[in-house]
Amino acid sequence: MKIREISLQNFAKYDQVSVSFDDKITYLVGKNGSGKSTLGITAIWFMFQGIAEKASGGNNPLIGERFRFIGNNAATAKGEMTLYDEVKGFEVKVFRKLTKTGSDLSFHGPEGMVLDQKWLTDLF
Repeated sequence: MKIREISLQNFAKYDQVSVSFDDKITYLVGKNGSGKSTLGITAIWFMFQGIAEKASGGNNPLIGERFRFIGNNAATAKGEMTLYDEVKGFEVKVFRKLTKTGSDLSFHGPEGMVLDQKWLTDLF
């Protein structure tokens, strides 16, 4: 499974950002404080596992105060990630919305495929 693309709205310092990842390698280059780690680590963790005050239900979310990851332009942060299964040849879209009190998660994939938090956790 590969990450093909990630898009964020009102997440941390990003008002809006979208990055497509190359099939082989993608470099995130920028000066200190430009958001490389936010995009390359924190945002990807957010999309896979969420952000929570504590772990529950077998998840390993990024532990932190949710409001610190919500930007200044809205009451929520949103993310969309496209995953590609190169063995089975299909795409799955992962959508996550972060509020001060929780996180909503949804998936869009091939018809009949069971896509839930357990599937995503097992993938991660």
